[in-house]
Amino acid sequence: MNKRAILITPLVPGRTGNGLSMRAGMWLECLSQDFDVDLVVGPIYPAHPSAPDFARDFASTITIVTPLARETGLHDISIEESDIHKLDNLSPAAALVVVFRLVTAELIADSTLHQLPSILDLDDADWVREERLGHPHLTADIIRKTSELSSLFDLVTFAQPLNSIPHLSEVVPTNVMTIPNASQAPESTFLETAAKATDLLFVGTLGYAPNEEGLLWFITEVSPLLPDVRVAIVGANPTQELLKHQSPLLHIHANVPEVSSWYRSAHAAIVPLFAGSGTRIKILEAWAHATPVVSTSIGIEGIDNTQGALIADSASAFAAACASLLHSPDLAWSLAHDGHQLWQDHYSLSSFRHHISLAVEKVLSI
Repeated sequence: MNKRAILITPLVPGRTGNGLSMRAGMWLECLSQDFDVDLVVGPIYPAHPSAPDFARDFASTITIVTPLARETGLHDISIEESDIHKLDNLSPAAALVVVFRLVTAELIADSTLHQLPSILDLDDADWVREERLGHPHLTADIIRKTSELSSLFDLVTFAQPLNSIPHLSEVVPTNVMTIPNASQAPESTFLETAAKATDLLFVGTLGYAPNEEGLLWFITEVSPLLPDVRVAIVGANPTQELLKHQSPLLHIHANVPEVSSWYRSAHAAIVPLFAGSGTRIKILEAWAHATPVVSTSIGIEGIDNTQGALIADSASAFAAACASLLHSPDLAWSLAHDGHQLWQDHYSLSSFRHHISLAVEKVLSI
């Protein structure tokens, strides 16, 4: 019988959905190769509709804590309402505990789970995101919480290279490593030649402030420089501010069941971001689908090799980069090929599992 591991997340892990869901899903899938995983969900964020079935496929047991279980889609799972400390009952049988995201670490700060070999996957540097969004009061609070909570764990992991995280040595000075983001393999074949119904595609959570900010910049500053270009914006929970910008050439498609068909139908993916932190799974997802990318510098930060993308930070340069991909099939194909190769070599699920294995080995050897 395999050893047991406890994975605690703020949402039901999934194969698709937003970046949090997918990273949690990769943790669950990879851990399940070597452990029987007791999945614990404190559902702070809603689940993607497909996530419950995915979780059942890879978790040995599932426990939902807090009264928000109706948000998970796991209605048939036993619920421990409002008592996170009941998780202490899981620890005697476990060899490892992995906690995903700072908000979840806050939930279990007073439990005895930290007595086990433990990993805190912060994913993003939340203080960087808030600093870029102009929230200094939140930034200071997050830095304090991150410093306090990370000290409870044997290892703290991030999605991006450590040298690209501002103030990291002050916040988490030791026992830190990178587990780069990844993307699942697409169902479609590489470099399909079907007719493209969309010129430019954005995929992401549309209620997330950095995504909304970047899209509004693209819509108001870049799109007017690209007449007759068809844009599809795909993602969950679009804001009213975004919805009012729909037009015959710009369509918002909310809460779609899958995104592979959208990548197959687009000439290029856009990542017009000026805030946020970590690395964007949307870029890796585009490369997995052999779709070339146009991104800002912040949009592609944390990804060392950018051969599958054009990078531009002004409206005119971003528009010119998009136009060059639309008007030069050879350039688009070259970027698509290079991006897909980068995904295969460094950002596939097998690469993610390799990094998780290194992290687990490090913690269990302490």
